Amino acid sequence: MLRAFFSLLLFSAMGLAWAETTASQNMALDHAAQVTALQLGAAFTLLLWATIRFVHVKRKIYFFSLVTLVFSIARLLITQPNAFMTDLNLTAAQIYLLMPFLNLGTMVNGLFTVHLATANEKIQEQRKYLFYLVFASTLLIAILSVFTDRQLITGIAISILVSLVAIIFYDFIKTAKTNEDAKLIFTLRLLILLVLAITFVINLFSFIFSTTSIFQEIKGYNLPFFAFIVSGILIIHMVTIMDQNTSDKYSLDATNALKVAADETALRQNQQRFLSMLMHEIRTPLSVIKIGADAITKANHPQEQKNIWTQRIDTAIDNIAQVIDNCVQAEKQESGLIQPSIQKYVIKKEIESLYRQYLSANSELETRIKFEIDVNDDTTVTTDINYVRSILLNLISNAYKYSPPFSAIIVRLLNVGDGSQKSILFEVENSLGKVEPPDPEQVFHRYYRAESAKKFAGTGLGLWLSQTLAHQIGSHVDMNLQEKTIIFYFNLEISS
Repeated sequence: MLRAFFSLLLFSAMGLAWAETTASQNMALDHAAQVTALQLGAAFTLLLWATIRFVHVKRKIYFFSLVTLVFSIARLLITQPNAFMTDLNLTAAQIYLLMPFLNLGTMVNGLFTVHLATANEKIQEQRKYLFYLVFASTLLIAILSVFTDRQLITGIAISILVSLVAIIFYDFIKTAKTNEDAKLIFTLRLLILLVLAITFVINLFSFIFSTTSIFQEIKGYNLPFFAFIVSGILIIHMVTIMDQNTSDKYSLDATNALKVAADETALRQNQQRFLSMLMHEIRTPLSVIKIGADAITKANHPQEQKNIWTQRIDTAIDNIAQVIDNCVQAEKQESGLIQPSIQKYVIKKEIESLYRQYLSANSELETRIKFEIDVNDDTTVTTDINYVRSILLNLISNAYKYSPPFSAIIVRLLNVGDGSQKSILFEVENSLGKVEPPDPEQVFHRYYRAESAKKFAGTGLGLWLSQTLAHQIGSHVDMNLQEKTIIFYFNLEISS
């Protein structure tokens, strides 16, 4: 808007400079002619602006602005040729014949432009045929003015134009009631109508009091043309803003559509990976259960082998249960069905309780799992202890699954930091053995499993779940790869 305003000033100044130069040479321009020259400079600027906008954005409001400007400039050059010392070589009779076409062309096209600027698209569609009728009627009136009494034709034309102005104001009120416009757009529409109303009132008084000197002087300054220039600036500025808003909306819609498409693609990929994982991880234990059941039911099968198959069946059932449990937890987390319940806990007491419960349920791991708790008895953290337990159990299960048989799994709790930034460091360490280390960039991704780890039962959800739970309690799980061991760790701040 600011650039357009300065451009308008520049072209207007050029028009005025032209007029003054001509006046100094011919001493023929009065003050009203200089004003007309200024108006023409502004009009040509506005014409260029509207042309650029129409070429860039094919909208009919720009087209009718162009048409109105062409009619207005032609009318001004014919009625006041001395403004730019133009010599069109038109006789008074020719000008008399042209004026109804130029006047009505300017007014009807200008009013239609105002209508396009101040009414919403729904109302514009409803009024479409009315304006078709008005355009046809005014063209007929202009033609009849050549053969009929000019005063009668002028009266009919004024009646049509006044009715059209009333309809435009009515449509603006209907548009304003829908409350669809932004505040700036509404203000610009209101200003356009105010300029139209003021111009209409001035013209009405000029017509009624045409013999009064002040109105004769006002008529010489061609205020309607100046009003149209102001309206044109407001209209083009308003539509430019609306175009930008529409462009921004389309861009946002396109971005959202791309995001939705990407989300749907990721969802389908996750579903495919989930089904693939589920079929693989459940089919293998079920095969073990079937073979083991067949072996146990055979009467002549040795008791020792029956015991082995019973143990394998128990392990297979545990694997299926773990797969189902991980899938259920993943679904709940992704759907937001569970949220952390944050409270203050004495952390040493809670972890010792977890240690006892875990070993009582997995007594065969008593020689492998070592808990090293190096925190004070009264140290507290503010968290959801069930989330902490789930994270640790997932990390311990992961360590047990991928570490060599009989190797140690170490769970540590350490005080770290100093001053007011003290926290508890939770670590789960295990040996790597022959299993290749996981990819640090992929290890916490859903369904990720290293190639060498795929021979073990697992869903690829454990570490993803641990990371998801950690984020919900304000922490983050990281991995530290050493030469022969791997450590997963996370921190929780100590409560004051």
